[in-house]
Amino acid sequence: MLSFAFTLTFVLIVVQPDRGAAKPTMVDICAGCSMKNGVGYMRHTDCNKFVHCYEDGDSKVIGVVQECGSRMAWDQDLLTCVASSTCAASSGICASARDGATYPDPVNCRSYWNCWNGYPTKQCCPDGQYYKLNTGCTLDSYNKCDEWCSMYQLPTTKITCNNIRPVPGSAGEYEQYISGWDWVRRLCPVGLQYVQEDCGCTKFSVLELDTSCRPEVHLLFNGSYDQSGTYVRYENVDIRGGRGVFNGDNSQLIIPRFTNVETDSIIIKVKYTSNHRDLSRPHSIISNSDCGLTPSILITEDSQRINFHVGTVTRSMNFETVVSVNQTSSNDKEIVFRFNKGVLAGRLGSDSSVKFGIPGFIRGTHCALHVGKADVANGDWFKGEMEELSIYMCDI
Repeated sequence: MLSFAFTLTFVLIVVQPDRGAAKPTMVDICAGCSMKNGVGYMRHTDCNKFVHCYEDGDSKVIGVVQECGSRMAWDQDLLTCVASSTCAASSGICASARDGATYPDPVNCRSYWNCWNGYPTKQCCPDGQYYKLNTGCTLDSYNKCDEWCSMYQLPTTKITCNNIRPVPGSAGEYEQYISGWDWVRRLCPVGLQYVQEDCGCTKFSVLELDTSCRPEVHLLFNGSYDQSGTYVRYENVDIRGGRGVFNGDNSQLIIPRFTNVETDSIIIKVKYTSNHRDLSRPHSIISNSDCGLTPSILITEDSQRINFHVGTVTRSMNFETVVSVNQTSSNDKEIVFRFNKGVLAGRLGSDSSVKFGIPGFIRGTHCALHVGKADVANGDWFKGEMEELSIYMCDI
């Protein structure tokens, strides 16, 4: 079972009105974000949220607003969520504002913040309008602001839905009339259903969870995107006949998806070829240690063995655990790193090593997952060829 320090809320490049023009324009809320290895973090106006920025396959920066857990707040200095009974008023946009002052929400064109006693409260403009600074809710003449506002305030008078109607037999959809386009079908956010009386998706629905274990990464080394859709950045890795060739000098793959992720279950499978007998120092196969922090996931090999390292955390302590499996005479290898609910197992072919009773869960680090590279202290650049890489965050 997964346990994260935050939950995903909504995708970042959003429609927001241009404050100096009548027509809303696109705004990138990752602008100015300091990136490292294709990953960066920024504060959100809501102190228990933050913005996770990362590069996609077209070298564009994509942002996702993420939310800390209950009674937690985002700490920009530590780049993590920390315990907090309440978010300090001094850290918000309303710290020095007068009561009743309003400000735009940078991640939602329909939303705005209303200040009272130094704290912001989220409010929403009605559907078909957007918030404009110094003006308030404004008619969206260009039909550019189609954000769904999660804190929609229901009015006291009955709404007349002139341009929205339900879809018979499909509670999770509705139709909106767009001038010049006729009726356009739209989806409600996941977990909500359309209610005609509210002119919006306001009814919560029960979701059927998909309990199957699917890979977060399934890479066959035939392009920058893997078979599961996760972005992988290639650096000096040659692709030859379905294999990724690592030169042992500056070749690596960077997977931003696993930055700051905490979990009690992960499985990494790698099919590769290397000449381990020539190694004078260990080289790194997988790590999340290339940002000056102690890794929580590390696979290395030397001339004698393959080492599987996991770093876990409880409420007050960190733990480091390693298991090793002896090398065989073959250069062709299939290895499996498995951590599940306190059990670490490493496997090479049919040989394995296991340790039980490991406290805590894998700790999150502000490092992307690196294939073929680690900090110098943890291993040299990998030299060899990889044929397949799969990563699961569940037990299979």
